[in-house]
Amino acid sequence: MRNVPIDTDLEIVIIAALRYAIPRETYACQTIADFIENNWNELTTHAQHNIHEDIREFYSESFLVKHPWSRIIKLKIDDKNSPTN
Repeated sequence: MRNVPIDTDLEIVIIAALRYAIPRETYACQTIADFIENNWNELTTHAQHNIHEDIREFYSESFLVKHPWSRIIKLKIDDKNSPTN
């Protein structure tokens, strides 16, 4: 999966897709996790924080070990990528 330019509208779609997929055990989870991981550095710090918070609110840390979202939680939030910088 290649990186794509991310704007505010696409960030909203990514977060909506994440929130749709979080409680599910379908192919969508893997696809959305792959897309987020591959485009992580293109997301704003605010979006990165929201993604981490959404995942942590739904799953306990022990459950995440076995889930595709664990890869996203391990991604570092890039404070230099903040829209205010």
